[in-house]
Amino acid sequence: MSVWPTDESSSAGAQASGQRCQLGLCEVGNLRPHPSYVRHGLHVPASRIAALRDLGEFPFREPIVITRDKTIVDGYARWEIAKECGLEAVLCLEYDLSATEALAWLIASHLPDHGLSAYNRILLALDLRPTLRDRARENQRASARKLSSNLTEAEKLDVRREIAKVAGVSVGNVTKVEQLTPTAAPEVLEALKREEISIHKAWGWRKMPHEGQREQLRLLRLEGDLRRKARELISKHRSEGPSTSAVLVTVDEFDELAPSLRLMLADNVAQTDPILIASLEVPGKGIFFSKELLQGLRERRTQT
Repeated sequence: MSVWPTDESSSAGAQASGQRCQLGLCEVGNLRPHPSYVRHGLHVPASRIAALRDLGEFPFREPIVITRDKTIVDGYARWEIAKECGLEAVLCLEYDLSATEALAWLIASHLPDHGLSAYNRILLALDLRPTLRDRARENQRASARKLSSNLTEAEKLDVRREIAKVAGVSVGNVTKVEQLTPTAAPEVLEALKREEISIHKAWGWRKMPHEGQREQLRLLRLEGDLRRKARELISKHRSEGPSTSAVLVTVDEFDELAPSLRLMLADNVAQTDPILIASLEVPGKGIFFSKELLQGLRERRTQT
C-alpha cells in the first residue's frame, strides 16, 4: 500500500481511494507527533491554535488522523488544544500507514493555508529522499539502464522534483533549502520556521558568516517593528485628526535645524540602521517631527 500526496489528501479522500481505517476514541496521552516533526523542531503557530480555541468544541467534530501506532498525521493543532484543555480522549481516524507513508500524508495535509510554511514542508519532504531515491533506481531497472551506486545529475534532479511535488513548492526552493541549511545561522533557521523571512532572503545570506547573518536578521526585524509602529501612528493620526500642538517654522529656520538633525542622527543611529519615513495623507506641505525631537533639535541649535 502506498499513500502519496494527491488531490485527495484528506481523510475523506483516503477513504474514497479504498484505504482501510477505523474510527474511535483515543487517549490524548497516547498520541505522539511524527519523528520528522519532532526532529525538525516544528510546532503549531500560536495564531492557528488561538483561532481554533475560539471555536470551542467545533474543531473536535473532525477526527484527528493517526496511524496504528498513534502517530499523528493530521490534527496537530487540535491535539495541542486537547492537551491544553485536559481532555482525556479525542475522536481519531486510524489508518494502517508506514512512517514514510504517514510523513507523505502529513505534508500533503499541511499544504499552503493549512499550518506549515513552505520551508517547513520542504524540511519534512527531504526526509523522504531515501524512498524517492529508491524509486529512481527502480526506474533505472525498468528502463533497462545500467544500475550504478550513484544517481546521475538528471536522476538527482528527478528526485528533487519529486520532493518539490510532495512539498507543494518549486524545485528552485528545494535547491535553496538544501544549499542554505548547512551554512545558515541557527537563528536564521528558526526565523524561517516561523515565516519571519523568506527562503530566498535566507538563501541570499548563506555565504555570510553567522554574525553577519544575525545582523541582517536584526535589521530585518527592526525594519518590521518600525513599519508596524508607523502603521499604528498613521492609524492614530487618521482617527484623531491633525494635532492641535503643531507648529509652523519658516524655511530659514528649517535650514538652520537641518544640520542639527544630521548630527543628532549620527550620534544616535548606527549607519546600518534603517530610518523610517512615513507619508501622511494631510493637506498642505509639511515635515512632521515628534515633539521631543523638535525640542531636541532646537536645543542643539542653540548650543552650536
